[in-house]
Amino acid sequence: MRRFLAALAIALLSVPVVADPALVIRIDGGCALFDGDGALVAGDLFGVVTRSTPGVIVGQCTATGLDNSTGTAVKYDAYNNPFTAMTGIPVPCAFDDGGGLRISFEWRENVSAAGNAKFVCMIKD
Repeated sequence: MRRFLAALAIALLSVPVVADPALVIRIDGGCALFDGDGALVAGDLFGVVTRSTPGVIVGQCTATGLDNSTGTAVKYDAYNNPFTAMTGIPVPCAFDDGGGLRISFEWRENVSAAGNAKFVCMIKD
């Protein structure tokens, strides 16, 4: 069960990324993130994969209209998120850049008080 939940909690972006350091690829769907109340959500999301820094691939997801009953912005990362709070297991982010699945614990997500979220996953190439 823990492995299943951990697999759900990572953002998977499946797109090819080439060596161009300024490459930006926009895709529809394929992302999962937490809302402000800690629930795992998916829906009308888009992903962006870039290589703007040599040696680093960045995947991003955004979503709007998410639940956030806290009244304030909520920040998550691999070690501070609802799954890790429940299990003690850090949550990685991952995406397939065309060369196989890449996994990292370097991610952050911000959910605004209004329910707008941005998830960023950074993977060293």
